[in-house]
Amino acid sequence: MRVEKELSNQDTLIFHGKLYFLVDQSTRKNKIKFNLMLQLLEENFIILLQKYNCLKYLKYFTRAFDYDFFSIILVILYLSNTIKNKDMYIILIGIILIFCIKLKYRRKRPFENNKFVKKLNDRDVDSNSFPSGHVFLSEILILIIINNFNIISTERQFLSLISYLVAFSRVYLGDHYVTDVIFSIFFAKVYNLIIGSILRLFFSLAV
Repeated sequence: MRVEKELSNQDTLIFHGKLYFLVDQSTRKNKIKFNLMLQLLEENFIILLQKYNCLKYLKYFTRAFDYDFFSIILVILYLSNTIKNKDMYIILIGIILIFCIKLKYRRKRPFENNKFVKKLNDRDVDSNSFPSGHVFLSEILILIIINNFNIISTERQFLSLISYLVAFSRVYLGDHYVTDVIFSIFFAKVYNLIIGSILRLFFSLAV
């Protein structure tokens, strides 16, 4: 009787193990299918955008946040006392985190995944699309300036528009998916709220 009970328990475990495996496999397949459908939808949106040549001037919003040009902007803002030492640390740590996320996910860029998506950016970029470093830099810099100067609502909306135009330009140029830039904006906001606040507190106590 004890042997039969043990065999019965083993059969139950095997059954539940197989059931879990089948459910897990089904979930993975559905997730992959959803991701592919979303990716295709985003690529078609980029292809549609790229039909409008009038949007080509958006590339200048991207250019301002290329790492080389952005470094010059940072120096100018630092020398003009617009941003402080603590802000430089906030930006630097943010860049490192974005780089780490890129290495983890290694999502290919739209123009690499879909031959109908044009690479309209004349500058070389790496193959990691997710998330967008340009959008993160634009958003975090704007959030820092808003924090430093207690900017009113109207001016805040104007500054936020710059970040959204950078995001739009990254999609239009075929360098990023919509989900890349949306994540970068929200990540910058959360990062500024948590890590930024901690660093500001640390520097205020250190003074």
